[in-house]
Amino acid sequence: MMPRPDDARMAALRRQQMIGQLGMIGDIPGVQQSAKSLVDSANREIVPPGQGFNQMMAMLGMQNQQRNAEANRDIKEQQMEQTRQGRVLQRTLQQEKLDRDRQKYLDSQKQKFNKEVTGGVVGLGGAFQELRDVMSGIPKLDSDLPGIGAMDANMPDFMKDAIQKRASSAISAIENTLLSERSGAAVTDQEMARMRKELANYDKASNDAEALRALDRLRSVYDETMRRIYSSYDSEALGQMGIEYRPVGPLHPGLAPADDQEIIDLPSRM
Repeated sequence: MMPRPDDARMAALRRQQMIGQLGMIGDIPGVQQSAKSLVDSANREIVPPGQGFNQMMAMLGMQNQQRNAEANRDIKEQQMEQTRQGRVLQRTLQQEKLDRDRQKYLDSQKQKFNKEVTGGVVGLGGAFQELRDVMSGIPKLDSDLPGIGAMDANMPDFMKDAIQKRASSAISAIENTLLSERSGAAVTDQEMARMRKELANYDKASNDAEALRALDRLRSVYDETMRRIYSSYDSEALGQMGIEYRPVGPLHPGLAPADDQEIIDLPSRM
């Protein structure tokens, strides 16, 4: 029986599909020769054995699976990279926010410092340093120290030498500030009371060496107060301002270390 035209067209179509499919797997290692033989057979209208065709179709399926796996692996790697980049960006944004918040806090510390730690009692460091510079040039603590005591304080300026003027000026600055200033945001009432107590002891001293010791105890309270004040501010904020507190230190090498000195009440000098 002769095949019908429709059957012939369907057979030709299947043959062309098989040729195209076999051509797709022609580059798979190990199957090139088999695929080429089948393609040649199909082109010669030779129907391949069923088993060999099924094997080629299985190989084609394996190739499609391999390609799909590679595509999925590429997609997964891209997704992982996008996730990593997203996390990096998130961490960067978080760090930038932390940095902004930190700088905002540091700026507030600097503003507070400039407002509270200026002038008045906290600004006496220069006067103490000036007095220290003068006294450091005195070989020993004797009964006649330049600018120290009631006699030098009541002496007219034209009768004083340069050393006496420097010492008297520094002591006057300390006295005037402590007597006129009030304790505030930086200096506490207790700290102010301790410094005024030593100022009173200075006025009561019976000799210059005793008076200088009273001033040095006052300086010790001042250094202690300033250390507390500076430690209450963020060190990084002070660093950005180029500020670092350095204690004045004893007013004379012959005086005991500040920590060994005790604040005492001296009897009034008559």
